[in-house]
Amino acid sequence: MLKNSLKIFVSVFVLFIIAKNGRAQSQVTCDSSALQHCLYGFIQFTGWNVSSQNALNDYTNLYNYLQNTIANVVGYDDGLLLACNGIEQFVNCLGIQNIGCISVPGRLRAGDSPTNAYGIAGTFNQYKFECGPGLFTVVRDSALTCIQRVLISSANVLASCRSTYFANIQHDQLNSNLYIKNLLQCYIAPFSVARCRRDTRSNEWWACESQYQFVKSQFPLATDICDIQDFQFEMMNEYIKSNHKVENSKHYFKMPNKWMINEDGEWEYAEQGWISV
Repeated sequence: MLKNSLKIFVSVFVLFIIAKNGRAQSQVTCDSSALQHCLYGFIQFTGWNVSSQNALNDYTNLYNYLQNTIANVVGYDDGLLLACNGIEQFVNCLGIQNIGCISVPGRLRAGDSPTNAYGIAGTFNQYKFECGPGLFTVVRDSALTCIQRVLISSANVLASCRSTYFANIQHDQLNSNLYIKNLLQCYIAPFSVARCRRDTRSNEWWACESQYQFVKSQFPLATDICDIQDFQFEMMNEYIKSNHKVENSKHYFKMPNKWMINEDGEWEYAEQGWISV
């Protein structure tokens, strides 16, 4: 069903949104009334319980809704189809003239915080991958069920990986490469230890690339380290040895170090604890 339903859609969608994003960087325009109209259509199509006025106020709400939609019914692709087709219709509705509404400059101009602006743009950039090349990989390797299980069981860990990334980037953008690497490894870890992981490890590549595309809205020149042919599995194995453990049948993941204000009121790149799933 998935192959037949989305074969044509994915090709058109990826080319469409890439073209629009490329143009948006040179000339950012956004008609707020058009944005509200398109958001209303997206909400009606997907069934998201939110008003169009508040839909983009907090990127985590949009991000979590899309992730939950995809993973809600394990073993079925209905949620993935709904999310991808909903995003396609939303992007088509915005058109070339208003795609800037979901770009970083467009969101900043609308009054968003830097974190929310990067989060909104990053979410749509991530789903450009998940509804395109990532979808083909999921179909080829029958990996959707495993991905859904990890998204549900490890949601708190995955969210903490992203929040740690944003906290570090806000304080120290000069070391962005380090924080991007930390995010990717942190996010991949639950997929690496999942019993359902594929022999091809495509679920790990999918996890890596989804977050790499998420951060590219903030750091477009970031170096791609998720190539499916050259993905550094041995390095990831070493990361797992130090940052994952099982106690009393529960999985624990160590969060990356994070910039925080210590008891003396000074910034400190401090070690974080373990999170269980």
